Amino acid sequence: EPLFGEKQTVIPLNWATGFRVARETIKDLADAGPFDGTNASRLGQYADFTKRLKRQCWERVDYECALKLINGTSTAARYVGRDALAAFSTAQLNLDNPQLSQSNLTTGAAATAANLMTAITSLDTQRDDRGSFVSTEPSYKVLHGPNQRWKFIEILKTAGQVDTANNTVNALKNAGISIKPVESKTLDRANGAAYTGWFVQNGAHQWWWKWREKPTFEKNVDFDANALKYAVFFRGAHFHKDWRAMVGYPPT
Repeated sequence: EPLFGEKQTVIPLNWATGFRVARETIKDLADAGPFDGTNASRLGQYADFTKRLKRQCWERVDYECALKLINGTSTAARYVGRDALAAFSTAQLNLDNPQLSQSNLTTGAAATAANLMTAITSLDTQRDDRGSFVSTEPSYKVLHGPNQRWKFIEILKTAGQVDTANNTVNALKNAGISIKPVESKTLDRANGAAYTGWFVQNGAHQWWWKWREKPTFEKNVDFDANALKYAVFFRGAHFHKDWRAMVGYPPT
């Protein structure tokens, strides 16, 4: 729960899927046994699809969280915070008087060592609602899509400065801080194409997924249709309590 301020109300996603099998089919399989080629194939398909239903729950949660990042500049109700402002903005205001305007957004910034340093500096200099610097550990995660994988490996692992002939050490590698690249294939899927944006967060971030009802698998008899129904469902929502500890570099 938030330590200060009003409670945040989020509208959960209600998600469910399933399939139905005629009871005659189940009885025929039971009578004939699983040794016939056709029956064995059907049983295998039912088992595989049941496993896929469970996996779909987690895939959908990933998908919804990826949409939260991709639409971080949106002011639609499902993406904003308690202040009704976009999660990523160049005009984040605190509660001090006079108000301090801060930014956690840079659009169209390429994945480069210089831009990553700027992002980390932006995180380290963010201020809370009283104007004090936010205390954080020197540990960061870079969230990106598959097409940025090799670039961030170069940026973080190269001994010298990246893409230059300067005889200078890689400051990101030698700064005594932890920077972990985290690849999300779901960013591409949620975007509908290769996603070129990237995000940096530290351990103080307050972006979460909240379960209202964890994934549940059920089997019921449909007497009217004389069938067996299998279903999996969950309720949950993504939300952020605070914009701080996260900076976004979405594409233009």
